[in-house]
Amino acid sequence: MRERKNINRGFRQLRVWNDAVELYVLTCKLLLVFPFELKKTAGNCIDCSNSISRNIA
Repeated sequence: MRERKNINRGFRQLRVWNDAVELYVLTCKLLLVFPFELKKTAGNCIDCSNSISRNIA
């Protein structure tokens, strides 16, 4: 019997997943220039935007 690997990788073709990845990149670019006092808040926002694409996958 042939083994199928990565059969559920079709999420990369979804427009919503690609939009979520673009949102993550935009969020990183925007928040990395925050002052030191807001680094924890910026880090939380970056983590949240990363979780969107991970939840879709």
